[in-house]
Amino acid sequence: MTASDGAFNSSVEAAHATIDTTGWNEGKHIVFIRGQDADGYWGAVSAIFVYIDNSGGFPITILEADFDTSDDGFGYIDDPFRGTNQPGYAEGERNASGGLSGGGLQVTVGGIDNADIFGMSGGWRRSFTLNEPANNVRISFYYNLTQASDYESDEFSEVLVSVDGTLYGMGLNDYVAQIFGNGNGGGSESTGWQFFEISLGALPVGDHTLVFGLHNNKKTYDNESTVLLIDDVVITATSATGNTPPSVTITAPPNDSTFTEGDIINFSGTASDFEDGDLTPSLSWTSSIDGTIGSGGTFSTSTLSVGTHIISASVTDIGGLEGSDAISVTISPMGLPDVIDWNTMSTVAYSNQDNTGTFEVQDGGLTFFMEGNRWRRTTDTFTITPFTLLEFEFQSDSQGEIHGIGFDEDDTLTNDLRIFRIYGTQNWSGDINWTPAYSGSGTFESFTIPVGQYYTGSGFYLVLVNDKDSGTLDNTGRFRNMRIYEDAPPPGSCTVETDFEIGGANGWVNSAASTCSTGSFVVGTPTEVVNGGVTTQLAGDHTTGSGNALFTATNSSAGVNDVDGGNCIVESPTFSVNEESDVSIWYYHGQRDAGDDPSGDFFLLEISTDGGSNWSTLASYDDVTVNAVWSEATTTVGAGDDVKLRVQVSDGAGTGDLVEAGIDDISICPSAF
Repeated sequence: MTASDGAFNSSVEAAHATIDTTGWNEGKHIVFIRGQDADGYWGAVSAIFVYIDNSGGFPITILEADFDTSDDGFGYIDDPFRGTNQPGYAEGERNASGGLSGGGLQVTVGGIDNADIFGMSGGWRRSFTLNEPANNVRISFYYNLTQASDYESDEFSEVLVSVDGTLYGMGLNDYVAQIFGNGNGGGSESTGWQFFEISLGALPVGDHTLVFGLHNNKKTYDNESTVLLIDDVVITATSATGNTPPSVTITAPPNDSTFTEGDIINFSGTASDFEDGDLTPSLSWTSSIDGTIGSGGTFSTSTLSVGTHIISASVTDIGGLEGSDAISVTISPMGLPDVIDWNTMSTVAYSNQDNTGTFEVQDGGLTFFMEGNRWRRTTDTFTITPFTLLEFEFQSDSQGEIHGIGFDEDDTLTNDLRIFRIYGTQNWSGDINWTPAYSGSGTFESFTIPVGQYYTGSGFYLVLVNDKDSGTLDNTGRFRNMRIYEDAPPPGSCTVETDFEIGGANGWVNSAASTCSTGSFVVGTPTEVVNGGVTTQLAGDHTTGSGNALFTATNSSAGVNDVDGGNCIVESPTFSVNEESDVSIWYYHGQRDAGDDPSGDFFLLEISTDGGSNWSTLASYDDVTVNAVWSEATTTVGAGDDVKLRVQVSDGAGTGDLVEAGIDDISICPSAF
């Protein structure tokens, strides 16, 4: 895959790829596409259908227009899309120099005055006639969509194309491209010139109508306008000298529908074939998760698994050609509460931190938006148990210093760590650095935070953070589809399985009782330290040798940031155990010099079963030389125990010693597991 502009150097890139289909079987194929960033994180999967037809038809060009000297038979029309009726706020013209090269067709919507206008569209239309059926009909064109700088975040513009009244778009969307506003003065936004191509499958004999153009959902000022340029429109096909594939349409449920586990879902669809007629009774329905789920034109099911399904309906005609359609359906787990409705969930300023900027409720109450230096808390309070989960989606157009979320019981910023930082430039010591953080993609990303593993209690306010103290306060944050719910592990499942790859320290904190000057515990990949023939710090984690562990600071060289000046203590959150369980924790300890500080040099790995009131030793070393090696400590705890773990590693007053420690792969699982 290659970047269209020659280099992958921005958060959003247009890309293209060539796939050799030599040897592919005839029929429908699904091509899955996704991207990976420089840190190794994968993005969402997109999919397209590719049809291979070896029926022997010959390629034909149905329509070709470059608009260099005329409109090539296209005519401008007002309000062709989404039921709009605002002809005074849309216009079209052929722009003699506005194409990718030479002329192009232009549509402009919005502007004019300061009236609030909802729904505007304009487009260019041309009819074409097929004297015989056509297979593998493909439409392609270049487009450039530019939206002025003053659109708000709930205002968007989109490129649309339809054939015979049906909209076609990228993947499962019914639009080609879409741009959302970025706030007053946020700068104009443009797709730049992009290439779009889509397969329509087969078209029957007769007259057909192509319309492409622009739709804008809303404008409020005269400086809010959008311009679309179109060039090099081509329609190609394969003549139907033989068999044509069936046409399949899923009519229910709508694409991107969401249901709760156990809901009865009604599916329906149609299938027709030019040669064979109505094939609806022969439809076969499959799920990308559950396999075959039904057959025929209609059926119902209540047994779809939790997750996002690609539901496909397909049929094969008598000549062996297949037709299909697909939609996305999401099944949510039973028992989840409704998402927070911000129209009814009131917020007030948090502590003394809420200063300047805007905040507003969007998407009918599903989204809470902030811009500038805003800290908001709810007036409602919540109880946080060991099993409380916070689930939400987050999006930002512009990065601030701290984008975070959490709970606080006293409306002050001076108590224990409460805020989970998911994005931002500031390395603030007063937050919990959640990983993996928001990638900066500009799109919504999902988060699930096990808050109860970090703190518990009652009377907690929910706090939303969009912090930036200086400069241009254009930083934004959107929290969407937020749920707060309990997720106690079912009988027979592990209470804890932690490898520090996701969620940062997972609730482990450096204790306030620590006295060391350097060497506090951090999450990261340990770097090997060997000095005087003794290994004090290992290379890599226990799980893979290259991942994360919780250890006493990254060392650039021996003696730099090792434990010095006292005792470094790290403690786990409290884990409530429902049944007798086995505890396992992998650890290492390294110490170079022996006997130089018998009272001050030591290592202790401890466990408490009463929430930290009393402690028992799992592993220990006195003032001796120790070569670091991953070792496992195990024990058994009982049902109803409140388990905490603690590591102490100390380098006393004696000078010159090297002392290190680390832990990884912690589990508390039922003894019969």
